[in-house]
Amino acid sequence: MSQTVSKKFLRSVDTCVDDNLLGYVKLHTGVKLLKKHSAVIRDDLESIKRDGRVTILSGGGAGHEPFAAGFVGRGMLTGAVSGAIFTSPTSANILATVRLLATGNSGGLLMLVANYTGDRLTFGQALERARLEGLRVEMIVVAEDCALSAVSKSVGRRGLCGMIFMQKLAGAMAESGHSLPDIVDHLNRAAKKMGTMGVCQSSCSLPGAGALFQLGADELELGLGIHGEVGVKRIKVRSSEAIVEMMIRHMTNTESTSHVELKRGDCVAVLVNNLGSLTHIEMNIVAHDVFTLLTQVMELKVERCYVGTLQTSLDMGGFSISIMHVTPSLLRYLDAPTTAPAWLQVGSGLVTNDSLLFVDPMAVEETSFAVPASTAKLNRHETDLLQNCIIRGCEVLILNEAKLNALDSGCGDGDCGTTLKKGAKAVLYLIESDLDWSCPMDIFLRIGSAVSESMGGCSGGLLSIFFTSASGALSNRLTTIDWCNALEIDPLAAAYQILRAQLEVGSRPLAALTESVAEAREVCKQTAGMKAKAGRASYVGSDFLGQPDAGATAVVLILDAILEIVKAG
Repeated sequence: MSQTVSKKFLRSVDTCVDDNLLGYVKLHTGVKLLKKHSAVIRDDLESIKRDGRVTILSGGGAGHEPFAAGFVGRGMLTGAVSGAIFTSPTSANILATVRLLATGNSGGLLMLVANYTGDRLTFGQALERARLEGLRVEMIVVAEDCALSAVSKSVGRRGLCGMIFMQKLAGAMAESGHSLPDIVDHLNRAAKKMGTMGVCQSSCSLPGAGALFQLGADELELGLGIHGEVGVKRIKVRSSEAIVEMMIRHMTNTESTSHVELKRGDCVAVLVNNLGSLTHIEMNIVAHDVFTLLTQVMELKVERCYVGTLQTSLDMGGFSISIMHVTPSLLRYLDAPTTAPAWLQVGSGLVTNDSLLFVDPMAVEETSFAVPASTAKLNRHETDLLQNCIIRGCEVLILNEAKLNALDSGCGDGDCGTTLKKGAKAVLYLIESDLDWSCPMDIFLRIGSAVSESMGGCSGGLLSIFFTSASGALSNRLTTIDWCNALEIDPLAAAYQILRAQLEVGSRPLAALTESVAEAREVCKQTAGMKAKAGRASYVGSDFLGQPDAGATAVVLILDAILEIVKAG
């Protein structure tokens, strides 16, 4: 079976890396592109050399953006060199960049390299050649992956998003005038006290190719790298909270040779990194789970928590967690200002007490919004009938959630059933409270408030208006015509017109209701060919017509349920 080629917005697969770098330097001030060598350089390089400050170089294969070019700026990297996608830069390009950054600079150059064989070889080759040329260059290999329980002595741990911590520390120290040996010493000590682990729900896909590996609908890949390589374990989908706990327990497992030591009271900085295509919703939930586990369960002091997209694996649907021990001096370097566009500037004093995260709503007396009391009351039989109709209507909406979502997906956003289910559950919860069922005006008014609070979108607004309007129609009298008038709203227009006409010619209420429900079913079928005039569906072309409207279908389901109860009663 042929592999599906991924779709990307590119000029050309062959030139996408160079096109990306050119676009980046055009759109960001303070940086320039090293001609023919795929490297982004700070435009104040000559000033750095004159001051004798250390220059910082990093890089690697493309596909990890914003790493590494996004971290070039005052207070972070002086330069970043890029290879092809998931391919280490050529030693020639690295050497050309090293010569530019180190020549004439008494402060010297520090290269930060992730622990991958290709990167170590090409950066290492450039390092040896630069030293032969008399340039002052040092190299630190970052290797903080905690996924592998038994690490090969020849290859070692992989370098992952902890690299960003190293780049920030090195850049801040260099900016403040620290010497090359001092920076190397601080970074080597910090690198030994950090760890990273990743997980994904979908693989990445290379431009011009398909996904690098496949995951089942119920599978996650744990402990993966950032080049599309599979992880150490394939696990079943579970909640974000459970996944975070599994990852951090693995990272801190003392039986693993790659674990990071953490104990109660330790001060740490945390980086929750989007590996490519997770939504902001997912990232905020994951970050909250990470923060809660570290602070409330493990009782660590999370001094800084960075959440965002820093080092990706193209469009991979996953995230990584990096944890680093911090001291007051390291925190100063993390907090030091930088012009690097991709760095996440966060504040101190993170709130660990959830109760401090909320603001209480204004305390307003309910009587301030009281409506006139109703004089219209139901008898016991009518009360039971009303309650049963409302309960059954809610039940059918809950049971038909998937059906309504499917109908809504062609011309809407596929959530009509879910939204109506929320409202139905809110009404059922309301029914459990002590209500005066003999007063339909009050019941409908309360239902209107319940759906308004629990439902969003057009459905919530329409239903809230309907029940509020219906309560007004039933405030003084409860004749069959009054109940009919309670239906006088556009979504129920067809049923209302037939019901009203049948009642006015003397038809029995049950017969009139049966006729009106039949008319509602017929009109619902006709919506399959109607073009919407409002809402999201109004933007959808006629090619997507053919299915009845989800909202109209919901109305018919409710009316059918009411008819069933009335016939039985």
